[in-house]
Amino acid sequence: MTWTQFHEADGVILGEIAEEHFAPYLVVADTDFRRYRITLSIDKEGFCHVGIDAEWSTERPGELANFTPSYEHDSSYCKADEIKVNDEGMLTVLARKQSAATVDIRIGWTAKLPRSFVGPLRKALEILKERAGATSQQQVVDSQVLR
Repeated sequence: MTWTQFHEADGVILGEIAEEHFAPYLVVADTDFRRYRITLSIDKEGFCHVGIDAEWSTERPGELANFTPSYEHDSSYCKADEIKVNDEGMLTVLARKQSAATVDIRIGWTAKLPRSFVGPLRKALEILKERAGATSQQQVVDSQVLR
């Protein structure tokens, strides 16, 4: 596993974890990984996944649990521009439900994070959008090669 750190300020870090046999993913967390950990990744089709781990109990401080909603054993896939964070730290994810091409069902969730997460999350979203654009461009190239 390789950790690459992009940013650290006000007790929040932004970095990337790369593991053998897996696509790299971005991590935004408090520096000691005891309150929040947000993970962001993108697949080959250009869909993003956002996960959230948070401190799960006041009786056991510092222990994280996964709070990422999952519907019918399906991951929460969405486009990069369907993930937003406002100035107050409200993270909103509008997940696309995979269904027939004629059906557009979206299921969303929000999490109120400390304001110190706003800047690092926005930077992570910029990186994710850049990667989504690169993925889309590669899909066009791949489809042209197959013709």
